[in-house]
Amino acid sequence: YDWNIEVVDDSANVGRSSAIVAPAADQLYITYTDLSSQNLKFARKTSEGWDKSVIDNNGYARPYNSIAAFGSQVVYSLYYNGLNRDLRAATSTDGGVSWSSVLVDDAGDAGVYNSVAVPADSTDGQTAYASYYSSSSRALFFAKTTDGGATWVKSSVDSSNAGTYASIAALNGGRIVIAYYDSI
Repeated sequence: YDWNIEVVDDSANVGRSSAIVAPAADQLYITYTDLSSQNLKFARKTSEGWDKSVIDNNGYARPYNSIAAFGSQVVYSLYYNGLNRDLRAATSTDGGVSWSSVLVDDAGDAGVYNSVAVPADSTDGQTAYASYYSSSSRALFFAKTTDGGATWVKSSVDSSNAGTYASIAALNGGRIVIAYYDSI
């Protein structure tokens, strides 16, 4: 392969825990942590370079985040808040220019090893699925939104000390697949 290396953000201490999605053949969206400010950031590839914005500037974003998109406008980012030890979901309906964030799970220490997906056959991007690990419950959880990320309903998937390194995929017809590590 001929690799093309580009600098997305040349600030100091950025890029840890990056996630990437290609909502269209010529588009790239990236989320990443800025270690200096502890903020979660977003970058969108444009013809002029990279447009960047801050998803969460509370100063406690930690190195667990994921990203999914529906078309070029609806973007979901899940991330772990290290101060409160909870899982948050941020949604953008304008291609990452502005973000709104909601709490998904604040029961104990929840939200590491998170993953988010939009169904492959979605027609409006209002539905998204998430998988994540709860360190306090030592369990794999699933969460779903059907209102564009305004609210999330969660449920336990596997409570047998399993669920780290989880990744989720949403197939056609409402089928959901979660791959994860089971330590037993």
